[in-house]
Amino acid sequence: MNALSRFMPLLRPIVMAACAATSTQALAQLQDAPQSNEIVVTPLRTPQAVAKTGSSVTVITREEIENKAAKSIADVLRPVEGLFVSERGGIGGNTSITVRGSKPSQTLVMIDGVRVGDPSSIAGDFDFGGYSPSDVERIEILRGPQSALYGSDAMGGVINIVTRKGAGTPKASLTAEAGSYGTMLGRASVTGSSNDFNYAFALNGLRSNGFSSFGYRIGRYAAYGPFESDPVQKLNGSARLGWDGGQGVSIEAGYLGFWANTHYDNAISANATASDIAFTDVGLNKQRGFTNQAWVKGAVVGLDGRMTTTLNIFGNRTDRYTTYDWSSSWGPYTGINDYRGERYGAELQNNFKINEQFLLITGLRNESETAKIVSGGIPRNTTPLNVDVNASQMTNSAFSTLQWTPTEKWAFSFGGRVDDVEGIDNFWTWRGTAAYDLTSTTKLRASAGTGAKAPSLYQMYSAYGPIANNLPALQPEHNIGVDAGIDQSLFAGRLVLSGTAFWSRYRNLIDFACAGFTCVYYNVGRAAISGLEASAKYNLVPGEWLLKGTYTYTYAENLDTDTQLLRRPRNRGSISAVYTGITNTEIEAQLYLVGSQLEYGDIKLAPYARLDMWARYKFTDQFSVYLRGENLTNAHYQEAYGYGTAGRSVYAGVKATW
Repeated sequence: MNALSRFMPLLRPIVMAACAATSTQALAQLQDAPQSNEIVVTPLRTPQAVAKTGSSVTVITREEIENKAAKSIADVLRPVEGLFVSERGGIGGNTSITVRGSKPSQTLVMIDGVRVGDPSSIAGDFDFGGYSPSDVERIEILRGPQSALYGSDAMGGVINIVTRKGAGTPKASLTAEAGSYGTMLGRASVTGSSNDFNYAFALNGLRSNGFSSFGYRIGRYAAYGPFESDPVQKLNGSARLGWDGGQGVSIEAGYLGFWANTHYDNAISANATASDIAFTDVGLNKQRGFTNQAWVKGAVVGLDGRMTTTLNIFGNRTDRYTTYDWSSSWGPYTGINDYRGERYGAELQNNFKINEQFLLITGLRNESETAKIVSGGIPRNTTPLNVDVNASQMTNSAFSTLQWTPTEKWAFSFGGRVDDVEGIDNFWTWRGTAAYDLTSTTKLRASAGTGAKAPSLYQMYSAYGPIANNLPALQPEHNIGVDAGIDQSLFAGRLVLSGTAFWSRYRNLIDFACAGFTCVYYNVGRAAISGLEASAKYNLVPGEWLLKGTYTYTYAENLDTDTQLLRRPRNRGSISAVYTGITNTEIEAQLYLVGSQLEYGDIKLAPYARLDMWARYKFTDQFSVYLRGENLTNAHYQEAYGYGTAGRSVYAGVKATW
């Protein structure tokens, strides 16, 4: 019996209810409820009503984030349709998020519109484990190939995290939390505005004793325990300032820093021997990571509001200092690896409203990336350092998108982009979307486009790259994707349904292979990924009960081997119930369901169900308390092979605002 069959008894009443809702009798009860007028930025690179975008997009608001009292962004994103979270070793462990079955490195992550991700990492992807929500205003998730908008990496989609902007009278808040695994968390923020200035500052700190990344609560490894815990300490800070000079001139600046000290355990293969397992749980594996990001954006509005020109200057740097013990039955193998990745650049964008029907968006971007990796012996500085990678590359880009809204019901966009990356062939990408307001309660949408990802500096210039092995340079990965969906509002907006079918094909994927003692990266891979995404929100009893659900089906195939792609569960979803029937109280229960996934060869991770709950009570507008329970059924499961996950956990906190 597959995972979907196991979940069908739960899904059957929902399906029957949905069918009933679309019957003639139900439609007769339909009342006008306009499509959402919520504004998003990511799908067009400029503010746009959700009802006018043909892209598949999800918005998570600050209120939703605060109500969940989440300790990480990954916890907030876990139930979103189309996304899959893989956490290696609990709080602070390496955490990746993929969109529509793409690799983590093929999902573009931005904070305040600035690309993040470590240029010195193997594939350049972003580790969500080191970042905690300090003062996030909203998160916009854009699914499907988006390289025509944002360039390299945006093959599966885009996750844009937007920090809070100050407004109104000065306001401050303090949050303190404690709970399982010796976890303590504190948050502080100050926001406000005065005359032409606005400001927002936030600080977030977390420490936890954690548990062993390897083998924790995994029965087959119990005989090799006890395992040592892998603690974590994290600190995040953000600042955002703005000035409105009047007459269409404004300047904004932002800073973000996050620091993490973590312990980790070695990965293990499915065919590991007893002697291999003995060397996975080690105390020497430690990492200190520091990421700093700053940006300054100036905007000028002219031609009676028809033209807006913005210049964004940005930079970020990630430093990671690691010690490792990769010893095995073959002998001791310890040392250090230190990494530094830097990214600096500038982007110029011009929005020109030609008339009421046409908006033209054009832009130029220059970005420089560098990576330096050194290795040495232990203790640090006692042996000469080896420079493993010391490389840089520059990317120059030009992009353009035309939005056309011929009528109130129709909205189209067409765009293209060229990225010229130093050392490899340039790549062209395109994108088109269409949205049709069939009725005031029904929106049809579709999009098609291409994506690309340039090889990372590590893949190009490490000892495993083509340069060191006298081989032709790696070329960008490419994909093409299409989707079509419907957003439906019923019963005066009490029931909101959304469904999307998607298909994508990948080529020129970068793979890693060894022949004898020579290992290299090379372009060869091909894959096809298709699936369905659905979400529902039903205001069952207005003011008391709200029901929510999401579901994702993903079929991901390696076209070279005709096998299923690894680490892509075919079925996953969530069911939530929110109760607000008691004054000043909100309670939410969420069941997160994940089907089996192929890990190595024919090794599969078992399907699982995880139950979480949140409860918040407001004594006054200034003081509230909350309680959060995670994995309340104490399910034993893995999101990555050999890595443990937390058992039943409870956290309690207080928040004061003034």
